[in-house]
Amino acid sequence: MKHWSHGKFHRSVTCKAILSELGQSGLKPCQIKKVVNTMKVPYENDVTSKQCSDILADQRKEYKVG
Repeated sequence: MKHWSHGKFHRSVTCKAILSELGQSGLKPCQIKKVVNTMKVPYENDVTSKQCSDILADQRKEYKVG
């Protein structure tokens, strides 16, 4: 059985690109979560709102520094 902590989909480049685009369009993390979870392959773990907000926060930090 897979543990939630072992899910790697939310760390993939593809998922981060989708999250970034949806975040820039003004969607909230809970809305982004619903979109990404409908697009993923069934055997992968669901993306949570917390994972979405963490990735978006990391990207915002990179923009501020850069």
